[in-house]
Amino acid sequence: MDKLVVGYVGGDTNLDKVIQNFSGAVKYNITHAFTMILNSTAESKGVKEVDDPYPGFFLHSPDKFVLDKTARFIEIEIPSLRLAEMETRKLIGSAYGYSSCLSFVLRKFFHINFPDNRHSCDCSEAQTLILRAAGLPMYPRIQANEVSPLMAFKWVMNHGGKDVTDRFRKR
Repeated sequence: MDKLVVGYVGGDTNLDKVIQNFSGAVKYNITHAFTMILNSTAESKGVKEVDDPYPGFFLHSPDKFVLDKTARFIEIEIPSLRLAEMETRKLIGSAYGYSSCLSFVLRKFFHINFPDNRHSCDCSEAQTLILRAAGLPMYPRIQANEVSPLMAFKWVMNHGGKDVTDRFRKR
């Protein structure tokens, strides 16, 4: 088995508060998911970062969240790092999936499944796709676009995730 580090971060902006309220993550302060892979922080963001051409899935510095006090780094065993890396490479350049955020709300409150658009993804959808590609059965009965950052965190922790945040803080 290979190992992969995934991460979760919170915040206190108005957008963070909206995400926390809709996903039930207020007590956890989790509003964003990322994956430490390809010597980078792989993440999908709805706000364009300086070097990104548009909001979407891109690789950023591996130290991006090290100083963020809300960040949690979780290590999990996966069947195939190679397959996780292949999926990550496929996702690079995908536009941010604003519709994925809508999908989560429609499923949670109205029990409506909104079609998944494989040309875009949000942060937890990207992490779910990477973990599924690696061989983990993460929420197999729902579409990846219906997984929130809190849902991803809870699944990883319930399936052997080990908090390794201290390892990252000591860099």
